[in-house]
Amino acid sequence: DNASLAFGARVISATDEHYSPASTMLSPTGPINMFDGMESARSREPGHFEEVVVQLARSAPIHRIGMDFTFFVNNNPNEVSVDAFDGKEWRTLVPKTWVKPFRGSTKVFTVSDTERVEKVRLRAYPCGGMNRFRAWSKL
Repeated sequence: DNASLAFGARVISATDEHYSPASTMLSPTGPINMFDGMESARSREPGHFEEVVVQLARSAPIHRIGMDFTFFVNNNPNEVSVDAFDGKEWRTLVPKTWVKPFRGSTKVFTVSDTERVEKVRLRAYPCGGMNRFRAWSKL
């Protein structure tokens, strides 16, 4: 897991850490409750999203993205997207995808991009929480 605190990944920025720090999403252990994850305040603004930018532990291609909503049964995001930064520009790894049905569980995306990635940008639409975020790489 190239987005794990255990390997040196870190949160660079987060738009809203209303209930808990976004860095808890990068914990290498499983979540223990709803406060063991990132949750933003509610937003009803049209077009609103929350964003977390993660500096990965190593620059490497990502082959899977995982999102754990175990304790976010009623307040996981409606949709999410993930972009990658290769040192020059942002590109899409996971397009905006409906994840509301994965409340209380996990969602894993297979990524076919083969370019090296330094940072990832997770967006939650319009708001919501997530226990864990994973970005698996082959180093």
